[in-house]
Amino acid sequence: MSSRQNILKSLISDTSPSKTPKIVRELVELINIVDHPEALPPSKQYSNYSGRIGSRMSAIDNKEEARQFVLNSYILSLDASVPPVVIYHPTLREFVKHFHKDPELLVVLFDYSDTVGEVDVAGEWLRNAHELEADNWYVLWQRIVARGNPWYPSDLINDSDVYEDEKWLLKRLLEKNATDPIALGVESYLNNTKRSLFSTLSVQFLNSLLRVYPHPMRQVGLPSLLDPRRLARSSKLDS
Repeated sequence: MSSRQNILKSLISDTSPSKTPKIVRELVELINIVDHPEALPPSKQYSNYSGRIGSRMSAIDNKEEARQFVLNSYILSLDASVPPVVIYHPTLREFVKHFHKDPELLVVLFDYSDTVGEVDVAGEWLRNAHELEADNWYVLWQRIVARGNPWYPSDLINDSDVYEDEKWLLKRLLEKNATDPIALGVESYLNNTKRSLFSTLSVQFLNSLLRVYPHPMRQVGLPSLLDPRRLARSSKLDS
């Protein structure tokens, strides 16, 4: 029995609603559309998969069922031959659009939009995250590491000088936690070099930062981000 068959068996046995097995089997069939390297975005296979996920989730009218659909897609993505985000990004996107918005989930969508070839809508995710909670730790960090990208929302630019904007964002982070070692390290780098993180001379430092800066998927993880208790606590942020 393949790994995916084992995961599918576990999903079916661990869920009680009688219709869940059918939903999971539907999801496996959809995932098969993109489960090979040639289907990486911006392929026709990915567009087909993404569109069909949108249609499938639009037929769901229950938040818990939609949440479980996203979680199942994430679990099944761990056995895929493409990066997991290719599998779960469309389901998470539809969940956030139609059922629940919070800053951390929006940051995840924004950060991985480039990976799935959806940078044309990326700015809206970060803009929504900022509108919900401008001083959110993950939102501020995402604004720092994404500030030099061409799809960064223009209305979130505080200073046209990227270096000055990075310093301004970093100050806000340190006001929240003055002893954060990563923030202090970035502050030291900016002060010593007098250049932006997106300067060609900062490539090595930025690449190192991208591996360690606070990110919802690293610090929390998607299963915990989708935990019903957490979603209930953050429901006041829903649109």
